Amino acid sequence: MSISAAFRSLFFVLMMALAVPGLTACDPPSGPPGTPDSGISTTPDDAGQPDGGDGGSGDSPDAGDAGTGGSDAGGCEPTAELCNGVDDDCDGEVDEDFALGAACDGPDSDQCQEGQVVCGADGGTACSDTTADSVEICNLSDDDCDGEVDEDFHTGESCDGKDLDLCAEGEFVCNASGAAVCSDVTSNTLERCNGSDDDCDGQVDEDFDLMKDPAHCGRCNNACGASEWCVSGACLPSSELRCGDGLDDDGDLAFDCADPDCDGQACGTGCLCQEGVRTESLCGDGVDNDGDTKKDCDDPDCDGPACVVLRSITITPGNVLLVVQGSSGATQAFTVTGTFSDGHTEDVTAQADLRIDNTRLGSFLGVTFTSGTSVGGIGTVRAQVGSLFASTSLTVKLAHRIADTSSGPLPAAPETRFDGAVDATRTPRILYPTSGTLLPPNLEKGEIHFLPGPAANDLFELAFSNGITDVRVYLRCSLPSGFVLPSGVSRGCIYTPSQEIWGFVAESNRGGQPVQVVLRATEQSGTSSVGVSEPISLLISQSSLEGTLSYFSTVGGTGLMRYDFSSPPPRSLVPLFRASNVNATSVACVGCHAVSRDGRKMVVEVNGQNDGRLALVDLTTFTSTSKVPFAQGGTKLSMFQSWNPDSTTFVGVYADSGATSYNLRLFDGTTAAILGDIPNTGTKSNPANHPDWSPDGQTIAYMSMGIAGTNQRGFKGAIKAVMAQPGGSWSEPVTVVPSQSGKNRYGPAIAPDSSFLVYNESTCPGTAEAHMDCNSDSDPSARLWAALLHASSAPVELARANAPGFLDGTSVNLTNSRPNWNPSVGQGPVGSTRVMWVVFASTRMYGLRSPVAAGSENPRLALLWMAAVDPDKLAQGLDPSFPAFALPFQDLTASNHLPHWMVNPSGP
Repeated sequence: MSISAAFRSLFFVLMMALAVPGLTACDPPSGPPGTPDSGISTTPDDAGQPDGGDGGSGDSPDAGDAGTGGSDAGGCEPTAELCNGVDDDCDGEVDEDFALGAACDGPDSDQCQEGQVVCGADGGTACSDTTADSVEICNLSDDDCDGEVDEDFHTGESCDGKDLDLCAEGEFVCNASGAAVCSDVTSNTLERCNGSDDDCDGQVDEDFDLMKDPAHCGRCNNACGASEWCVSGACLPSSELRCGDGLDDDGDLAFDCADPDCDGQACGTGCLCQEGVRTESLCGDGVDNDGDTKKDCDDPDCDGPACVVLRSITITPGNVLLVVQGSSGATQAFTVTGTFSDGHTEDVTAQADLRIDNTRLGSFLGVTFTSGTSVGGIGTVRAQVGSLFASTSLTVKLAHRIADTSSGPLPAAPETRFDGAVDATRTPRILYPTSGTLLPPNLEKGEIHFLPGPAANDLFELAFSNGITDVRVYLRCSLPSGFVLPSGVSRGCIYTPSQEIWGFVAESNRGGQPVQVVLRATEQSGTSSVGVSEPISLLISQSSLEGTLSYFSTVGGTGLMRYDFSSPPPRSLVPLFRASNVNATSVACVGCHAVSRDGRKMVVEVNGQNDGRLALVDLTTFTSTSKVPFAQGGTKLSMFQSWNPDSTTFVGVYADSGATSYNLRLFDGTTAAILGDIPNTGTKSNPANHPDWSPDGQTIAYMSMGIAGTNQRGFKGAIKAVMAQPGGSWSEPVTVVPSQSGKNRYGPAIAPDSSFLVYNESTCPGTAEAHMDCNSDSDPSARLWAALLHASSAPVELARANAPGFLDGTSVNLTNSRPNWNPSVGQGPVGSTRVMWVVFASTRMYGLRSPVAAGSENPRLALLWMAAVDPDKLAQGLDPSFPAFALPFQDLTASNHLPHWMVNPSGP
């Protein structure tokens, strides 16, 4: 057959095939099994034979063949592949050119891929996403899938709440409804006279007229006396009181003896105003007292018996006790009596100048002293006539009676309900604070916990007393909302004195004698017997607590919190730094940190052990929405750090995965660049850990691991130190406290005077040397010890600071761990020349408050506690500590630890 004939024959066969109904280019064959081109084998061997699968012979073409001896094409003619579920191009694959099933975004306005690629009606593809727009709401999620979270809600930006001031004291946060609200729930910030714009309205002290306001005369807080008024910014007396100073004191254009107010008043030493003229009143001192060029008996004023010499003076009454109760001060007039050379005595009060040394107690107007109502104490009254002096003591005793209805309604005159006989069966018990605790006078929100005794006791008197204090508060037994009493306690009470009540006690007794605290209990009827608690004693330091505390807390996630003791009350706890402040996506936790003493810089380690990446924070410009990059590109640098005194360098340690040096390592305080190692301070077997740089810059103390672990969890530690040498080098390490079998010593903190340190010691169970309970992390047996800062020091336990509370029973496993010092050295109570304050974490009972349950490492979460320390007792080998008290401002539902201090906090 010719080629053209063959082509025509083949064309005819193809056309006939296409003309058969149901067969198109890629339709499947439709014949019954066993028929030609049915595609179904008729014999077992059919699939393996040429032209198998049809009814024809293996050597002759049939209607379904592609050609002589060829394979059966199933009637498929290749065309362009469409998306239609058919193998259009006859390659054995269906819709292979289309990404069917891939995630896609529909025609809505969001960018969320909520559909899949499917075949469309036109042979192309379409997206099955028919959902409505996913709208961004405020919930910390990327709802519209645009790569940004809550971008339309300004979260983290400062804002002002619904109070009347204009201060942006909050920030925008998400609420449960998905909207952004302002977290500012503070009360109105009122303008105070202090040179600052307190209410943030752009004006400073606008509510105060410094020209006329007697409370702020000429400048803020310059209060005129009770007998003065404010004239053109100056406090002037309402009458001429000083009659020899050459000044018009009361502004009436007449001064000294020319002012009628001065008639009969002293115009100086030995000078008396009489009928508008200065006259000599002291006639034996060899001085021309009235300025008329004549002295003593040569002056006509001294004619007669007056020409005698004043030898001495006395002041009466002596040893005065003034009792203050209520809102009015107590008064006392004094008389000064002179004894002359001829033996006679006379009243010289008019010539005397009277003053009191303790001006907090009150003031003199002429010869009359008037006390204040908020501060008690002891002062010395001094009288002066010429060159002669006399003095006596004056005691102001506060005897306030306060019905505090914050604990519940009270009966009228509750103080009259406690006249019954003492009944031991009604005895209440004060649980917290511990007797002997030394407290700073500026502590806010301190609590008193007590067991009220039998259920019949429903009215209580809390008395604070000593020689200058008799403050009694009447209250009910109450607990904070939602409070759950600890196991085994059926009835308990928590009372928080107001700042005014605490001020009566603290300001009167700062630096003074102990205050005895006694709780009495009875029934409201007033006809019952009275239960009386065992007394406790509290001491108040002379010095206030200054500086700013930062610490790691799990409140609201994990992060760093800040509390400023130096700010005026009321003070508040604020976030300092969160994981979200690090400009990276791989940060889940920030906790291990160190703040420079001047409060300008902070170094923060992220994610804990085996990470070691650092963020360097400039606190002078940092805000809650700032993003801080990793230092040195995120290189593993250090786990624990401490700053030198001038904030130019910090020391760090890293012994975790990827470590290349186990020494103490110095870093640049601005860039975190490595400046070098302090040699011989660590090895792979005995890495350095927990560095602390002394306030004087001369010593770095650290833990030397006896058994290597991670920086977070190391074992069998010793306390060592290196000392600065000339030229910038460091000494060979000195062992302050050696390692000991079965013990772990870690976490040294050098005291503010750089003379000693405190550290932790935990005990391993049984014969273990390395155990979860002694790994320097949250060791249950951790206790505080102190040692002088020299080789082979003799440690002294801070036994009183370590001691359990009443409801801890005999337990000594209180996890008293990771101490740090307030940077100031203050003055303690009477008999104590110096006091320091150490802060640490502890899992002990806070009175009635049980620590929150925790994980397997330690069954309890820790809270921050503080204890006063008398450094001079340590030098005598004595326990220098006082009982500890809980810091009341912390979030009591969180785990709080790793405290640090700033002397002068910085911030925008």
